[in-house]
Amino acid sequence: MFLGIGWLHASNVDDWRHGRVDDLEYFLPVHDGRVTELIVCLDSWARARGLVRTEAEYVSATRSRRPLRASGAAVKRALRAHYADLARMEDVLRGSDLDWTAVRPPRLTDKPVTGRCRTAYGQNIRRGVFVSRADVAHYMLSMLDNPETFHQTVGIAQLTRKAKTYGSSSSWSSAVPRSA
Repeated sequence: MFLGIGWLHASNVDDWRHGRVDDLEYFLPVHDGRVTELIVCLDSWARARGLVRTEAEYVSATRSRRPLRASGAAVKRALRAHYADLARMEDVLRGSDLDWTAVRPPRLTDKPVTGRCRTAYGQNIRRGVFVSRADVAHYMLSMLDNPETFHQTVGIAQLTRKAKTYGSSSSWSSAVPRSA
């Protein structure tokens, strides 16, 4: 977005991806207030067109693969209402007598179902960068009748070869029916 409107150069993004700066806001030629206005304007535009915002965790293009921040204070202020709304939604669910489960995926992709994901109750997946829409749907259908998931928020992310280093999240795997 910032590239498209000319507020950033490709070399700035490259420096950010390689971890040479903490966040992209470092390069922006405008103050926090203007960034917040832009994000709020884009959010309103997207909602008016039925688009839904999803979160993505960016990681550096370095060996450490440390998480990157697109923006510091401005984005946090701009998204404050979004996160407050998510918290209110989960509070309403917790206060209800429904058998509910809230699934929290990171960036969604259009890749096919694999049936292999990391999941964690009550938290997002640490360093969970992406998961396919098909895997989220497959997981949701597989846990519909599992009382262990009732009254829980469940983080889900793609299972990677490095999953063992990512903490104590559990793995979920199931047989995936393949078409002939």
